Amino acid sequence: MKIAIVGSGAIGLFYGARLERGGAEVHFLLRSGLEEAKVRGIRVESSEGNQEIREPKCAATPEEIGVCDGVVVAVKTTSNHHLGELLAPLTGKETRLLTLQNGLGNEEVLAENFPENPVSGGLCFVCLNRMSPASVKHIGHGALLLGDWGENSRTHEKEPEAAAVFAEFWKAGGVDVSVTPRLFEARWRKLMWNIPFNGLAVVEGGIPVDQILSDSRKAARCRRLMEEVRLLANFLGCAIEEGYVEHQIARTFPMGDYRPSTLLDFLAAKEMEIDSIWEKPLQMAEEAGFCAPELASVTARLREIQAARFA
Repeated sequence: MKIAIVGSGAIGLFYGARLERGGAEVHFLLRSGLEEAKVRGIRVESSEGNQEIREPKCAATPEEIGVCDGVVVAVKTTSNHHLGELLAPLTGKETRLLTLQNGLGNEEVLAENFPENPVSGGLCFVCLNRMSPASVKHIGHGALLLGDWGENSRTHEKEPEAAAVFAEFWKAGGVDVSVTPRLFEARWRKLMWNIPFNGLAVVEGGIPVDQILSDSRKAARCRRLMEEVRLLANFLGCAIEEGYVEHQIARTFPMGDYRPSTLLDFLAAKEMEIDSIWEKPLQMAEEAGFCAPELASVTARLREIQAARFA
């Protein structure tokens, strides 16, 4: 199976390397890391075993790669308006498209641009740091949850067929991967972590997750925000149990001073993924008539911070 990785940051490098280990023919679309990848290869440092692709198939343009059997989208959602143009040279009539992006609305973007192609979504539960343009350090976790997108994904289950094809290669590559017929619910479960921890890491002064949990005021705010997101998800038809809040808190403690992706973007003066992680959930709350003051407060503050940064 010929698979293109579009967006070879930490997520793209790590999961692309695991696909390669699983037997897929993986092509990395690289820009800043192209020369390093050609000279030194693509490297993954991990306590579970280091991996090196000494002669990776990499390219600066999608035209160099050509049509693929599968495309994995791992670019920041701030680049979604370019996906139609970027993916066109990679996409044939039967190409499977899979997004590993954060937040909501990403499967819809792919489906709008490529209505005849099967579209899937994936959620990454992993701690990674990009060490150099073509190398990544795997800190912990690494599980993937995949599902297929359908026109009625919000209200109907969809048995994962296209996603299952990707899953087999990741499984062979040593990834803890599973598939779900409830992709919409899975997205909301992930948002229960992303919305509070990515958001508060920035609005509380640029701090890692352990400083959120070690401060009683910040930890209480994190729990309120997480519970509000859970209630919103339930209001929209996702049955997320009450105990899932403490489950998410408990799994965060071992991460230590982990800096989530939005904080890294903020510290690097890059555009944050506000639209997909905070704006879209808030918009859905407002359209459904659900009051979400904690979500609205964090979203407004992130808007202010971003506007000041790029003024």
